[in-house]
Amino acid sequence: MKLGKSKISNPRAIAEIFNSYFVENIERLADQNSGTHITYNMTNLKINTCPQTMYITPVTEGEIEKVVRNLTGTNSSGFDGVTDLVVKKCV
Repeated sequence: MKLGKSKISNPRAIAEIFNSYFVENIERLADQNSGTHITYNMTNLKINTCPQTMYITPVTEGEIEKVVRNLTGTNSSGFDGVTDLVVKKCV
């Protein structure tokens, strides 16, 4: 994995970079939406980890379509501000 001019091959370091990226972005989005949504303190989460592995199960386009078709189609949204209704109309 390239990060700037550095090449990183240590799986643990790569996992930490991904983790930091997602945590920082969730916190940023939560701060942006603090007036309209419930915010969560991400630093208090207790997540069980296994330091030897990081496995993300691949999903197919069909699986995603099935999940989207089963959305309720409501006007309420999450941190991203996108409603189920908008997602359903895009599929």
